[in-house]
Amino acid sequence: KKFPLSTPTVKIGSFEIFTSYFLANLIKTEFPEEKLKVQELIPGKIEEALELREIDIGITYIPYPRETVEHIKVGSFVSKIFGPRKLASKPFEQLPFAIPITPVNSSASHLRSLDGWPNSVYRMVKYEFELLESAIQVARNGCAVLYCPSFIINFHNQKMDTQNKLI
Repeated sequence: KKFPLSTPTVKIGSFEIFTSYFLANLIKTEFPEEKLKVQELIPGKIEEALELREIDIGITYIPYPRETVEHIKVGSFVSKIFGPRKLASKPFEQLPFAIPITPVNSSASHLRSLDGWPNSVYRMVKYEFELLESAIQVARNGCAVLYCPSFIINFHNQKMDTQNKLI
């Protein structure tokens, strides 16, 4: 569809877990006619971009309190540890985790890692990645586990044969 010059662009800022795994459905249901610009931003930077009016909508799972930004909870998800079947019998202390490189930089959060892992629980970190997709691929190939929202692994497993599904 061609958009006339007067069609405003809706600017969305979000993090990879949302843009990679559910943004297409959001566009289809909520923005089917709009012109969109989507920026990959991490929590904290999303709120900053809203304050600077660089984006119109921010989608995050780690809200950073800002006086000028209103957070509206629109849903929730459950995160779990997922990995290949061959690692299922390993004791937790021996599970090789793949985690995000980028830390959470806020005293307002009880989290240190972008995957939502609580600071109070130790885990053995073997791999660090910028992209969740890289961590999923390493897990799918039998090398690691990851902590992520269940809906992501559900999407992943829909496209995989039995041997490549994560549990």
